[in-house]
Amino acid sequence: MLLNQGGNELARMNREYRLDRKYLHWMLDEFQDTSPIQWGVIEPLLDEVLYDQEEQRMFFCVGDQKQAIYGWRGGDSRLFGYLEKRFSDRLKIDELNLSWRSGQDVLNVVNQVFGSGLEGAGSVGRWSRNWMPHRVSPKTEKLSGNVVWWTAKKEEERFRAIAELLRTIDPVGRGWTCAVLTQKRKTARAIVDFLRKELPGMPIEDEVGSLPANDNGFSQLLLSLLKASVHPTDEWAIGHLEMSPLLRRESRDLSEILEEVRKFTHERGLAAFIREWGGKALTWVEEEARPFAIKRLSQTFDLARSFDRRGQREIDLFLQAAQSAESSRGAMETSVRAMTIHGSKGLTFDMVIMPELGGNSLRSVGGRRSGNGVELYGKSSSSGIGSDWVLSKPKKIIQESDPYLSGLLNSDQENAAFESLCKFYVGMTRPARALYLFSEPYEPKSKSENFVRLLAQSLADFKGLDPMLIDQVGNLVGQREEGFTLAYHGGSPDWWEERTKKTSNDKKTTQAEFEDLGLRKFRGLPKFRPSEKTPELVDVDALISFEKDAAKSLGSEAHALFEKIEWWEKGNSMELWLRENAHGFSGKSRRILTGAFADAEVRRLFEKPEGKFEVWREKSFVLQMDKAMVQGVFDRVVLYFSQDGEPSRAEIIDFKTDRLDKDRRVEDLIARHQAQLESYRLALMQLTGLPSEKISLILLFTSLPKVHRWI
Repeated sequence: MLLNQGGNELARMNREYRLDRKYLHWMLDEFQDTSPIQWGVIEPLLDEVLYDQEEQRMFFCVGDQKQAIYGWRGGDSRLFGYLEKRFSDRLKIDELNLSWRSGQDVLNVVNQVFGSGLEGAGSVGRWSRNWMPHRVSPKTEKLSGNVVWWTAKKEEERFRAIAELLRTIDPVGRGWTCAVLTQKRKTARAIVDFLRKELPGMPIEDEVGSLPANDNGFSQLLLSLLKASVHPTDEWAIGHLEMSPLLRRESRDLSEILEEVRKFTHERGLAAFIREWGGKALTWVEEEARPFAIKRLSQTFDLARSFDRRGQREIDLFLQAAQSAESSRGAMETSVRAMTIHGSKGLTFDMVIMPELGGNSLRSVGGRRSGNGVELYGKSSSSGIGSDWVLSKPKKIIQESDPYLSGLLNSDQENAAFESLCKFYVGMTRPARALYLFSEPYEPKSKSENFVRLLAQSLADFKGLDPMLIDQVGNLVGQREEGFTLAYHGGSPDWWEERTKKTSNDKKTTQAEFEDLGLRKFRGLPKFRPSEKTPELVDVDALISFEKDAAKSLGSEAHALFEKIEWWEKGNSMELWLRENAHGFSGKSRRILTGAFADAEVRRLFEKPEGKFEVWREKSFVLQMDKAMVQGVFDRVVLYFSQDGEPSRAEIIDFKTDRLDKDRRVEDLIARHQAQLESYRLALMQLTGLPSEKISLILLFTSLPKVHRWI
């Protein structure tokens, strides 16, 4: 609606009036990324604010033209100039050049490169008009730091140096936040893959959209197991399994294993397979790499669970989806985080590594393409609002031979250089303490006006160091090949030693720690699930499940059906509900649900309560307890809250599909599951802070049906 400028004038005025009446004050952040289309929508509204006769309204705008890195998607920082001119009599403008992020060592280089060193960069005029030397703030003036620039021709040698730098400093172990910033997503993924191989004990994560089922050997083993189960002649999958620890750890032929996987997946689903076989495979992973494997297992499990919920168990379809499924989860701060420069905007890190500084000229102009693929060329309006005209882009030789088009080309090249400078400026101003730059060597004969050339020109007064200091800097990256050169250094190479490495005794595990199936903090702990048999860890018969495979399959289906029900309203039709929600489920599981909900006590468990409450369904947890990692899933939890929003009590409802026979009584079934439910109560106590007596335990035997409560 907002972008529709058509229609009659009365409709437009009515729309603007309703918006203007709703908002008294307007505050805009990151204004440099505003597009002309967006500005066209809000300008009439801001006009009303700024010329309010009663002087009771406010407009507040924050932005930095030097961080205008989204021109490729419509952002136009020249709107700042238009805004100042358009409302010059109503605006109070403050310039901010104090850095509350970076210390003096980082700012020295930023000022050199983007201030005094910009001769020949191609966009001196526009950049210089917006440039002010940066000064440290009271918060950052005492921060020690380091800036180093190394060069090497081979990318692999630069990557190896980065690995050695991380090994030396060990930012995660010392508690320093660290990011690796690249220009392209492809480069971020490449360096993450490299660093994971070189530094298996250090958590390295990418934030460019990781492929959790495809970017690591752990997940790929599970996919190969699935693929070989349905394609036993697939040489790649079979070869992968034969090279893995699988056959050494399983005392069976591969054909038997594949038959079990095929049957297991068909009966219990893909999520159950990932959980079961992923849990086995975790025990084969080296201790230092296990935290990362746990995270990837969690993400692959989530993918499989969402696939199951669509009623699909076709392995080939899952494999196809898993190959390209991206994870949207960000990395934790307790890791080395790789991301694009664009993705780092607004963030702060103690140390930043930039391994991708080369590329084309800063002045390279990229065209825009229309919907039919035609490359477009246009003249932007000098006001910053839209374009004066657009045409099919002529060849460069034609542009250069026409005086008018040549002038436009030069202007566009300067704008491209400005945005390129913005991109590198954003990257180099992310660190608080240390900045480590890696690039190919500067070639004086090269005509490319790229960023490496700008670095070489602006840092040309670097005259070398005292030999002892050179050794200190060299120790950061270790012994390197010939041609690996120190191009610049400033600050203290040992700044990172202010913090010592954390040892395993530094952190006391006085209480349980939780996360959804992906907790990286559990390094090499034995694990068990309260609902499964693990005799070396849990010597309690009540934790052992005796169901046959067919019964387990039916149990999984019944669980999935009960999980779909958030609340059961009075007057609901079971027949209608099953028609809408139980597609693909067996008749047996449907009959279990129908029979259970014929019981009034069962229905009461799903009736919406009064007051403040929250319901969890299929909520995973991981609990560290007695030097073991306990992993489980709440089938259903209902949390009740007091008026002030604090948890007041809770109910844990666990679904069981056990049946009675001549050898088993209801009392036997209850006793058998009690220990599992007590473990779940302990987990919920830690999650919510509720005391034991405020958490009720409820067993719902879906096939009987029967409800049993422990208070």
